Amino acid sequence: MFKKNRDLSIGTLGGITLISTSLFMYEITISRVFATLLPYHYVFMILSTAILGMSIGSIVEFKKIKAIGYKINPLGEQGKLVSYLAYSMLTSFAVIYFVPFIKLSFLYIGIAAIPYIFAGQFFTSLFTNYAEYSNKIYFADLIGAGVASALSIGIFYFIGFIPAVKLIFVTVFISALVFSIRAGEKNHTYLNSLLALFMLSLSVIPNMGNFIEKNFVSYLTSPYTSLARFKNSGAEAKIIYTNWDGFARTDVIKREGDDSARIVSTNGAANTLMIKYDGVNDFYNLSSQIDYIPYLLNENAEVAIIGSGGGRDVLQAILGGAKRVDAIEINRSTVQAVKDMGSYNGNIYENPKVNVMVGDGRSILEKSNKKYDTIFLSMVMTGAAQANGYALAENYIYTKEAVQTYYDNLKPNGKLIFVGHNNMDMAKLTNTSMKVLQENGIPNKLLKDQIFLGGELHEGQETMVHSPVVMLAKRPYSQEEIETINHFFTEQKYSILHLSGGVQEDYITSISAGKATLESLMKKSKYDIKPSSDEKPFFYNFHKGIPVTFIFVLLSVYSCRSIFFKKLLYEQNIKKRGHYFSLLGVGFMVVEVAFIQKMTVYLEHPTTAFVVTISSLLIGAGVGSFFSHGAWLIEKDGKHRGAILAFMSILATGIIFKFASDWIVFIPMGKKVLAAILIIFVNGFFMGMIFPYSISSSKKIDGEKNIPIFYGINGLFSMAGSAIAVIISMKLGVTATLFAGSIIYGVIYMFMPVLFQESSSLSLQKNRIKSSKSGYFQK
Repeated sequence: MFKKNRDLSIGTLGGITLISTSLFMYEITISRVFATLLPYHYVFMILSTAILGMSIGSIVEFKKIKAIGYKINPLGEQGKLVSYLAYSMLTSFAVIYFVPFIKLSFLYIGIAAIPYIFAGQFFTSLFTNYAEYSNKIYFADLIGAGVASALSIGIFYFIGFIPAVKLIFVTVFISALVFSIRAGEKNHTYLNSLLALFMLSLSVIPNMGNFIEKNFVSYLTSPYTSLARFKNSGAEAKIIYTNWDGFARTDVIKREGDDSARIVSTNGAANTLMIKYDGVNDFYNLSSQIDYIPYLLNENAEVAIIGSGGGRDVLQAILGGAKRVDAIEINRSTVQAVKDMGSYNGNIYENPKVNVMVGDGRSILEKSNKKYDTIFLSMVMTGAAQANGYALAENYIYTKEAVQTYYDNLKPNGKLIFVGHNNMDMAKLTNTSMKVLQENGIPNKLLKDQIFLGGELHEGQETMVHSPVVMLAKRPYSQEEIETINHFFTEQKYSILHLSGGVQEDYITSISAGKATLESLMKKSKYDIKPSSDEKPFFYNFHKGIPVTFIFVLLSVYSCRSIFFKKLLYEQNIKKRGHYFSLLGVGFMVVEVAFIQKMTVYLEHPTTAFVVTISSLLIGAGVGSFFSHGAWLIEKDGKHRGAILAFMSILATGIIFKFASDWIVFIPMGKKVLAAILIIFVNGFFMGMIFPYSISSSKKIDGEKNIPIFYGINGLFSMAGSAIAVIISMKLGVTATLFAGSIIYGVIYMFMPVLFQESSSLSLQKNRIKSSKSGYFQK
């Protein structure tokens, strides 16, 4: 028989919680590092990497159990695995951080996955040896992850990225120390003690944090960063300021030989300018830039700038005669960088005409009754979702509902100005603007009179528009305004792409003349240029099909299932239960991603949404797991009422979000956060009951031998669930994703009797004969 150790003590559960806390914080740490190094789709993969690594670990542990007949001390095995987990965490972080950039970027995924392989082995060993206590193990695991989610962002904000990383590794080695002591592993105990002390010593050595931060070798050698692009263009550039917090890494880059402007870079990719200003001279000639046009139309304007960044747009507004500027910036570190370099930029954020506001621009305007002459958004991209590990991130700044908010905050003669990156941005922003005008009762024949398009044309194989300006007017442009625009664009040699009274027909005039409809023109385009909405908030996705990133994830899951699990499922005659645990993994992740997407718009900041959603869901699921074995929850046919309660609660939540969106916005922030915590906790409470119950139920059928397979395939299909969730949101909407998650839990409820359908005696007999011949599962 299997050799078992049933001493699942409070100390062991506490150790599990610490390990789970360390793992989740490490995942956030690596996602922060990847956000600065790699293209967005690799950042998205970090969540999938963690899950895939743990699935591989479960198979490794399964093979080990079969190979040695489980004649080992489980506690000793677990002590070693936790130590290996800690060592691999430190090693993989050191390689990713200190080794020069690896051109084969996918190798970073493999390096980051190594600690999770040991984690998968560890948790597989726990669930296999203590299956009847799976509710307590899952409770400790999820509570640890939930607490890590709640604390990690705050830690990054308040003590900084590098000090937070050192604290995480102290926690990792203390976790390893707890298990190595309990396992009696003396060598690992000594090594873990030394490493914990070493990480603590790094915290007290003067300037060690600055040394580590400045020697981020892979970042400094990555070809994907703004720094690298400047160097590749032949310009000498160096980082002169860095602030790395819970939102992103913020650098200020100085170019040698040209100090008229410095680049404020977020996560090495999203850039904004900080202009040299002495209070008199316009060193950057801002008054001749293409986006100066609104200040020629109204020289005494009240202005709101969303995404004020390094202060370039704020300075331009001041030079343009604005009497008041509300500068709204979501990245606190960017604002601090501008203030810290006040002697360079003329203390632009301390100017008496400037009111700096840190937060989400859309949310601030939604709750404001203030009206503006000019609302200005220039190439606004938030990097927080990327930093949290979600690719093709939802962007609620440019949705149709957001543009309606900006439109509502304009004065009668106000102007809403967007500056995009390229043709695609311009097309989607233009279509969104026209749709908002239509929904505000503006007849099609007037659309041509209330939208202006301009840009810098670059001829090539196809004409590209750089820095396109889309300017929506609250009422038709006057003849004087038209003449002013014409004169400025002619003088500065920019191109007018559409202006009221123009002689050249374009697609806006075609719509106004009734020759075409907006819908027909969007349908003909080979790109997705439909307006994004709060239900489908993927502004920067221009592909009409499913993005390649998500196809890759789904193909990877299918391939891994075929390679690692298909044969095992057939050999053990557990194909149906394999489907069940796969569906359970998909369902949990679909609901989690949908909640994050919903909360991003309701809680006004992507970081707040991430922390509130993940921590509430995981802690709720952990508490639900603890109570999952209650007799009142289990029906006679083996169905668990937690699944049907999860179905009902998720469905009810989706209905609330569907019909209460308009007034949720105006609830005070504190009450919204509390309501979100309660709603997500309740859903998590029911969702968390199903997995531990299913593990312990499987043990009743054929013992512990198949638990590693179920644990691994559940994790693998959680990886698929994250991709499926985003695909559903893109095609059907975020609420539809939540409803899909609800349906999955309904199907799980109906599918639960599968757990009690034992394999035929003939199949079991064949498996036992095969196992005995190969020496597996020896008695």
